[in-house]
This record gives sequence, structure tokens and C-alpha cells, in this order.
Amino acid sequence: MQREFTDALAARARSWPVDPLSCVVLVAPHTPYGQLPAYLDIDDPVRGRGVLTIGCHFDGTGVRGDRLHNQCFTLPDEPTEFAFGTSGSPAEAAHRTADWCEAVLARPLVRARPSTRRGIRLTPSGQRQITAPPGRTRCRTRPR
Repeated sequence: MQREFTDALAARARSWPVDPLSCVVLVAPHTPYGQLPAYLDIDDPVRGRGVLTIGCHFDGTGVRGDRLHNQCFTLPDEPTEFAFGTSGSPAEAAHRTADWCEAVLARPLVRARPSTRRGIRLTPSGQRQITAPPGRTRCRTRPR
């Protein structure tokens, strides 16, 4: 099951406009939670910095995805505006997960003053902000 999920997700990820080293699948037996995590680091190519790590955990029957901790690759305690979930066959779950990753990647990286536009924004103060769809909250992280 994990191989089918991984193969289907990898096939879609090949066309994504990111560094191939930014797309990673960790082998489930080597994770503390026994699930297959896959993650995608989204970088600001101008500044050469990571802006966001999104990913999912596949348990064989379903997928939970969201913004991930950028070192432990754990899901947040509370779902964020990036939260995603699906179930189905491994191939179906992988295709829905790829659709979700592509939707996040489609958000523009905007270096501007705060605005109401959707996307990922780097503010002049150096704080990174990921803007949410209208009516949802934003996430903020401190600069590294």
C-alpha cells in the first residue's frame, strides 16, 4: 500500500516547480508515529529561505495533511488553514494529496506590505506570513 501511494505521489511531484530535494517521503518504520510521512518544503527562491513545510501522513487507509513542523514533520495539534484529509485506495489518496499540494504551490509568494491577497507573503520586517483564504486565519513564523 505504501509503495503504491508513494509511486503515485512521486509521479505527480515530478512536474512541480520545486527543487526535487524539497519533496521527501520518509519510510514509516523509521518514524515515531508509524505512518508514512511525505513533505514538501516551499522556498523563497530570491532569498534562498524556506517559507513553509507542508505534508501528509498516510496510514494505509487515509491521509491527513497540513502545515508540518519543519524538523519533526509532525502535524499541528490544531488544524491550520492548510488542513487536508482524504481516504480511498492508495492511488486515489495520492492523487488527492497531489491536488492539495498543487493548490498550495499555486498560491503566490508575495513580498509586500500586508494585504488581503491570498498567498505566502514575506513582510518588510522579515517575518514570514502565509495568507489564508478569505475568512480564515493566518499563520506567522519568526525568521530563522
